[in-house]
Amino acid sequence: MLILSPQDLNPAMSVNVFRFLFYEKYFKETAKELDVPISNFYLPSLRKEDRKKPCEIQENSKFKTVNSKYIKSILSSASFKKDFEKYMDLEFAKEYKREREDKLKHLSVNFNKDKRLTVSFKLPWTECEIVQAKDYFKNFVLRNK
Repeated sequence: MLILSPQDLNPAMSVNVFRFLFYEKYFKETAKELDVPISNFYLPSLRKEDRKKPCEIQENSKFKTVNSKYIKSILSSASFKKDFEKYMDLEFAKEYKREREDKLKHLSVNFNKDKRLTVSFKLPWTECEIVQAKDYFKNFVLRNK
Protein backbone atom coordinates (compact mmCIF):
# COMPACT_ATOMS: atom_id res chain seq x y z
CA MET A 1 0.00 0.00 0.00
CA LEU A 2 1.31 3.45 -0.91
CA ILE A 3 1.29 5.58 2.20
CA LEU A 4 0.09 9.07 1.26
CA SER A 5 -0.93 10.69 4.53
CA PRO A 6 -0.40 10.39 8.29
CA GLN A 7 -3.92 8.97 8.58
CA ASP A 8 -2.80 5.95 6.55
CA LEU A 9 -0.56 5.02 9.49
CA ASN A 10 -1.94 6.74 12.58
CA PRO A 11 -4.46 9.61 12.74
CA ALA A 12 -2.60 11.21 15.67
CA MET A 13 0.76 11.27 13.86
CA SER A 14 2.34 14.65 13.15
CA VAL A 15 3.09 15.57 9.55
CA ASN A 16 6.83 15.80 10.21
CA VAL A 17 6.97 12.33 11.78
CA PHE A 18 4.93 11.01 8.87
CA ARG A 19 7.29 12.60 6.33
CA PHE A 20 10.31 11.12 8.07
CA LEU A 21 8.76 7.63 8.04
CA PHE A 22 7.64 8.00 4.41
CA TYR A 23 11.15 8.85 3.18
CA GLU A 24 12.73 6.17 5.36
CA LYS A 25 10.32 3.53 4.02
CA TYR A 26 10.65 4.35 0.34
CA PHE A 27 14.06 5.95 -0.16
CA LYS A 28 16.53 4.97 2.57
CA GLU A 29 17.80 1.84 0.79
CA THR A 30 17.91 3.50 -2.63
CA ALA A 31 19.87 6.44 -1.19
CA LYS A 32 22.39 3.96 0.29
CA GLU A 33 22.65 2.02 -2.99
CA LEU A 34 23.21 5.21 -5.01
CA ASP A 35 25.46 6.72 -2.33
CA VAL A 36 23.42 9.92 -2.19
CA PRO A 37 21.72 11.69 0.70
CA ILE A 38 18.07 10.81 1.31
CA SER A 39 17.31 14.52 0.80
CA ASN A 40 17.75 13.88 -2.95
CA PHE A 41 14.26 12.36 -2.79
CA TYR A 42 12.51 15.08 -0.79
CA LEU A 43 9.49 16.68 -2.42
CA PRO A 44 10.10 20.32 -3.35
CA SER A 45 7.77 22.79 -1.67
CA LEU A 46 4.98 23.76 -4.05
CA ARG A 47 2.84 26.01 -1.85
CA LYS A 48 3.77 29.65 -1.18
CA GLU A 49 3.20 29.23 2.58
CA ASP A 50 5.62 26.30 2.65
CA ARG A 51 8.27 28.20 0.71
CA LYS A 52 8.13 31.05 3.25
CA LYS A 53 8.84 28.79 6.23
CA PRO A 54 9.75 25.33 5.00
CA CYS A 55 10.12 22.36 7.26
CA GLU A 56 13.50 20.66 7.32
CA ILE A 57 12.47 18.12 4.68
CA GLN A 58 11.47 20.79 2.17
CA GLU A 59 14.38 23.07 3.09
CA ASN A 60 16.88 20.33 2.26
CA SER A 61 15.29 19.23 -1.01
CA LYS A 62 17.74 18.97 -3.89
CA PHE A 63 14.96 19.99 -6.27
CA LYS A 64 13.14 23.30 -6.50
CA THR A 65 10.28 21.98 -8.65
CA VAL A 66 8.70 18.67 -9.58
CA ASN A 67 10.33 18.03 -12.95
CA SER A 68 11.46 15.07 -15.02
CA LYS A 69 14.72 14.72 -13.04
CA TYR A 70 12.78 14.62 -9.77
CA ILE A 71 10.35 12.02 -11.15
CA LYS A 72 13.27 9.90 -12.38
CA SER A 73 14.89 10.22 -8.96
CA ILE A 74 11.88 9.00 -6.97
CA LEU A 75 11.13 6.23 -9.45
CA SER A 76 14.64 4.85 -8.90
CA SER A 77 13.22 3.43 -5.65
CA ALA A 78 11.81 0.00 -6.54
CA SER A 79 9.50 -0.07 -3.51
CA PHE A 80 8.09 3.38 -4.23
CA LYS A 81 7.62 2.59 -7.91
CA LYS A 82 5.87 -0.72 -7.13
CA ASP A 83 3.51 0.84 -4.58
CA PHE A 84 2.87 3.85 -6.81
CA GLU A 85 1.91 1.59 -9.72
CA LYS A 86 -0.53 -0.22 -7.41
CA TYR A 87 -1.95 3.11 -6.34
CA MET A 88 -2.41 4.19 -9.97
CA ASP A 89 -4.14 0.89 -10.78
CA LEU A 90 -6.38 0.62 -7.74
CA GLU A 91 -6.89 3.99 -6.06
CA PHE A 92 -6.14 6.98 -8.31
CA ALA A 93 -9.47 7.15 -10.16
CA LYS A 94 -11.54 6.39 -7.03
CA GLU A 95 -9.70 8.98 -4.98
CA TYR A 96 -9.95 11.65 -7.64
CA LYS A 97 -13.65 10.89 -8.10
CA ARG A 98 -14.24 11.65 -4.40
CA GLU A 99 -12.19 14.84 -4.69
CA ARG A 100 -14.11 15.87 -7.79
CA GLU A 101 -17.46 15.29 -6.05
CA ASP A 102 -16.32 17.41 -3.11
CA LYS A 103 -15.23 20.25 -5.42
CA LEU A 104 -18.52 20.17 -7.29
CA LYS A 105 -20.50 20.24 -4.01
CA HIS A 106 -18.42 23.18 -2.84
CA LEU A 107 -19.00 24.98 -6.12
CA SER A 108 -22.74 24.32 -5.92
CA VAL A 109 -23.03 25.57 -2.33
CA ASN A 110 -21.12 28.76 -3.11
CA PHE A 111 -23.11 29.39 -6.26
CA ASN A 112 -26.43 28.81 -4.48
CA LYS A 113 -25.42 31.22 -1.70
CA ASP A 114 -24.19 34.08 -3.87
CA LYS A 115 -25.80 33.30 -7.22
CA ARG A 116 -22.38 34.05 -8.66
CA LEU A 117 -18.99 32.40 -8.63
CA THR A 118 -16.62 34.05 -6.19
CA VAL A 119 -14.41 31.05 -5.57
CA SER A 120 -11.68 30.29 -8.04
CA PHE A 121 -10.27 26.82 -8.44
CA LYS A 122 -9.55 24.41 -11.24
CA LEU A 123 -12.62 22.46 -12.21
CA PRO A 124 -12.25 18.67 -11.92
CA TRP A 125 -11.20 16.39 -14.71
CA THR A 126 -13.72 14.27 -16.57
CA GLU A 127 -13.65 10.45 -16.22
CA CYS A 128 -12.05 10.24 -19.65
CA GLU A 129 -9.29 12.70 -18.71
CA ILE A 130 -8.58 10.78 -15.49
CA VAL A 131 -8.18 7.52 -17.42
CA GLN A 132 -6.00 9.25 -20.03
CA ALA A 133 -3.77 10.80 -17.34
CA LYS A 134 -3.41 7.46 -15.56
CA ASP A 135 -2.62 5.61 -18.80
CA TYR A 136 -0.13 8.25 -19.92
CA PHE A 137 1.67 8.21 -16.60
CA LYS A 138 1.82 4.43 -16.47
CA ASN A 139 2.91 4.00 -20.10
CA PHE A 140 5.34 6.86 -20.56
CA VAL A 141 6.65 7.68 -17.11
CA LEU A 142 6.67 4.41 -15.18
CA ARG A 143 7.72 2.27 -18.14
CA ASN A 144 10.28 4.64 -19.69
CA LYS A 145 13.09 5.83 -17.49
